[in-house]
Amino acid sequence: MATVDALPSSPALSPSPLRVIDYSPTYGDQVINLFVTGMTDNISASQDSVERDMISGFIPSAATTLRDIPSLVNAPGGGRFFLALSPNNDLVGMLAMARSDEDASNETVELTRISTARDWRRKGVCKALVAHAIREAVDEFAVSSVYLHTLSSVDAAMNTYSKLGFVLQGPRKWAKPSVVKFVMNVEGSGWWQKQPGRAGAPPVTEVVAQGVQAETGGGRGIAGH
Repeated sequence: MATVDALPSSPALSPSPLRVIDYSPTYGDQVINLFVTGMTDNISASQDSVERDMISGFIPSAATTLRDIPSLVNAPGGGRFFLALSPNNDLVGMLAMARSDEDASNETVELTRISTARDWRRKGVCKALVAHAIREAVDEFAVSSVYLHTLSSVDAAMNTYSKLGFVLQGPRKWAKPSVVKFVMNVEGSGWWQKQPGRAGAPPVTEVVAQGVQAETGGGRGIAGH
């Protein structure tokens, strides 16, 4: 489930750039706190009492899952977990990328566990994380699309994903109608552009996001760290 902020047309980021990195155990407790806070905000934003109860019941199990990030990203088709850090190295956002066998067959990947720190909402954090995830998904999995799920009653999430270029596909097939699916076709989305890699290295891509640095060197798979 995703918790996001509404995105202005020109993100007003700090003069010093954010960094997007792969998950580090150093931020383990912060990851859980960030996600629980975001989901709690979703409870307040929801207009539906049944939906609020659904979110409340979801939080404990999701928090437990986040205590074992390697298991979360070791999906059958592969996965990653990204953190957005402030210039002071504080955790300000996160996003997981997980791919099932069905996703692999369909050349797609799911973006999940998206959350932004309250003080950093409306500053382009979600945009930077999504852009980074798309770049990595294209480089690592050669996907043609990405998708995510969110709550239809949380207007901020619905508006943000629409502005980012995601297209609403309808209710999640195995969940309540209030959980909806957004899809973005990567080709022509404008989120990433191919750049030449270093000599002897495969091509890499550059995130098109204002004021953001991405760290992509080193090992990709968390399980290998």
